[in-house]
Amino acid sequence: MVVALLLGAMAAAACAGRGTDADDEPLARSDADGGDGSRTPPPDGADGSFDDGGVPVDAEADGADGRVPCSADGWCITPLPSSTTPTSLRSVWADDTGVAWAVSDEGNVFRWDGQSWTLARAGNDALYAIWGSGPTDLWITSATGILHGTGPSSSSLTWTLIPLSELPGDVDTVLEAVGGTSANDVWFAGSRQIASGSARYGVARVVRHRGLGGGGAPSFELESDLSTAELPPVGPNSFKWDKVLGTPTGELVIAGAEARSSGPYAQSVLRRVVEPSGETTWVEMFASFGASASCADYVVTTKRGVTLGMARANRVWLMSNFNGRSTGLAVGTFDSDSRATTWECSRMGTDQYLERSGLFATSATELWSVAAWGRINHYDGTNWRVSAVTATNLPITSDLYAISGAAGTIWAVGRDIALRNVRPL
Repeated sequence: MVVALLLGAMAAAACAGRGTDADDEPLARSDADGGDGSRTPPPDGADGSFDDGGVPVDAEADGADGRVPCSADGWCITPLPSSTTPTSLRSVWADDTGVAWAVSDEGNVFRWDGQSWTLARAGNDALYAIWGSGPTDLWITSATGILHGTGPSSSSLTWTLIPLSELPGDVDTVLEAVGGTSANDVWFAGSRQIASGSARYGVARVVRHRGLGGGGAPSFELESDLSTAELPPVGPNSFKWDKVLGTPTGELVIAGAEARSSGPYAQSVLRRVVEPSGETTWVEMFASFGASASCADYVVTTKRGVTLGMARANRVWLMSNFNGRSTGLAVGTFDSDSRATTWECSRMGTDQYLERSGLFATSATELWSVAAWGRINHYDGTNWRVSAVTATNLPITSDLYAISGAAGTIWAVGRDIALRNVRPL
């Protein structure tokens, strides 16, 4: 009875204070939710159980830092600085030296040095995403602009804010997504919604950093092919670009959803193709779905959007989110020398009642996803299963928002939690 009361209190606390996103607001940022903004746990038996992958207490193992117990699948809770709670970690990025970085809704930047988290930069404006070309070249998108971290070493970075008003494009459009292929090829994307009478318009803004300009300051240019050219826009239906992914080999993918007053909402995933002349062309990867209606039905016309993750050089993973649940998985393999993409699509075999907020591929066939209620799922190329994230019989109920990794370590972060898993990548 005591355990039951404790679980009820934990679930109630986790639900308290959450805002709502209306289904007809495709441009609004949303947590993993029940489709109407509510945070509904998956029904009992939806995937065979709702025990969070927990294992008996006597199965506890030493933590990755030697102090914190880890789950049977190697997930270890890494304590965050107590002076920064609450801490909603929205994005995580790790370099090849074992250092990791995370950013929060509250405006803070955290650094993992291999042993513990420290507050690297305190702030007040919401931070959305982080990406780095290396240990001393970090980029963060925020509510007020772009943060650039540079310095002689990872532990001594200086942070410079480039305000939204100093970046090209619509100055009122916040840039939320960031990704790139190198220090001189970094991309930022975002959007906002404006209303004119009964119509709502999506304003898109995509900015590219090409390196340092005059005086050693970062130089930016607007990607006009993906950005709104005039205000108000010509038509009410335009795309919200909310994910950018790049690889060290130069592959770049950008994803978004079409903004409409009512569904269905078409998705778009574009791949950058560099022509022999050096000019850039954006190719719609969904165009190659062709007769594959099973892919189109639950990926192209989803209501909330797709969660996007890139594996190695030429593979893209998409997971559809519809009415607060993830229903399908699409894996696209493209040819770098052509415009063709081959798609393989399937329904999820487990946990369809939770919307995925992040994907991370550790190989061409292995995928990890995170969702609300502390849920982590693992795909081995054939089957999905719930990954054990707790070292006790008590579940982890914190929502998870992002997953990433490098140098043999996977990180999953969310509301007041950072989970670390050391494994071969």
